[in-house]
Amino acid sequence: MEKPTSDRFSSDHEFESFSHPSVSTIERTDIQRLSMIISALVIMTCSAKWFMSRNDRTPAVRGSVAMDSQTGFKVDVNRASVDELSLLPQVGPKLAASIVSEREQRGKFLTINDLDRASGVGPERVAQLGPLLEISD
Repeated sequence: MEKPTSDRFSSDHEFESFSHPSVSTIERTDIQRLSMIISALVIMTCSAKWFMSRNDRTPAVRGSVAMDSQTGFKVDVNRASVDELSLLPQVGPKLAASIVSEREQRGKFLTINDLDRASGVGPERVAQLGPLLEISD
């Protein structure tokens, strides 16, 4: 019996390899897929670990919180809420409330050093927080 011929297949070998993929072709395809899946899982795992390590330091960008290329984020002390100020290292809700209260009672901070007006904020704390803060008009 004669095999069908067409212009598409120039030899019996091409016809057979098209109709019935060899085991090595299937295995190679499966290995490539498995390799891609493993690569994707590794990338996702590394990304998740990186994100989780930054999650407790970097807040969502909101009105008084802005991203900064060197420090990660900056908080505007003249617009920040108690919750936003509490995102800063070594600033808990009590100190954040003191800063907001001082701002509401005596007006906006004109410089970062003006933060020492708030109870619980001294020169050392101002120096520590300075790179993470900004002052709006």
